[in-house]
Amino acid sequence: MCKVILAFVFVAACGTVAAAKNVPKFTVNLDLPPQERWTEVTLYWQDHIVGVADAVSTAMQDKFNETITEEWVSLVSASLSDDHREEIQVILDTLHGAGKTDLTLANLYMANFIYNLESPTMCSGFLAAMPNGTVIHGRNMDYAIHFTVHGEELDWPDVTYEVEFMRDGEHLFTSISWPG
Repeated sequence: MCKVILAFVFVAACGTVAAAKNVPKFTVNLDLPPQERWTEVTLYWQDHIVGVADAVSTAMQDKFNETITEEWVSLVSASLSDDHREEIQVILDTLHGAGKTDLTLANLYMANFIYNLESPTMCSGFLAAMPNGTVIHGRNMDYAIHFTVHGEELDWPDVTYEVEFMRDGEHLFTSISWPG
């Protein structure tokens, strides 16, 4: 019943909802070194990651000049754990290895941390609940970000995927995510 109510609230808040569809599912094994955790996801979504990063960078270009961007990237990088910083760097390296050489670390940081930029054109989606279903924190993804991949205009529903995080062979949590 709770899931039905949440779905209704989501539809009511957003106004429209894309038809339900199966989304790709991935497993991220946190026992692996950071350099190996996101390779499958990165290669699967490589063109889409570039599309999202380009769209976010374009949305931010009026707000961020080169100096501000460099300072912001430095601050974000310093705030990340070594593992998180390595994961993002490896995503960039994997994309460069796949020929996506126009993407920069700044582009990738912006795509990953757009919600930290005071949601200049967007917000983000997040739900944390206790095992008994009590919601601790929730935020919906009620915006659109249009980007183009292979001449097709896409939006978040087109690139939604599910990630199961594992450690020590145990399921830790499942997350809905988007490339970037």
